[in-house]
Amino acid sequence: LPSKRFWPLLTKARTPPKELYLYSEDDHLCDAAKLRELILVRQSRPGSKVSAVHWKSSRHVGHLLMHRDEYLEALVDFLS
Repeated sequence: LPSKRFWPLLTKARTPPKELYLYSEDDHLCDAAKLRELILVRQSRPGSKVSAVHWKSSRHVGHLLMHRDEYLEALVDFLS
């Protein structure tokens, strides 16, 4: 989907019971500023349980390898 259509879909999508976002500032595939906007929108919904962890530097989908302890702590907290 073109980004002009995709963004409204993301912000209006039904909120699951819990959400966890793990991302980095320098990810070349994911715009961290846009993701922060999405997180704020999702957190503003009544009853939402949105957690986020971000790192200054980490490869795309490489957080577990580069930040193992923090990643696992966030995941365990999310799943509990």
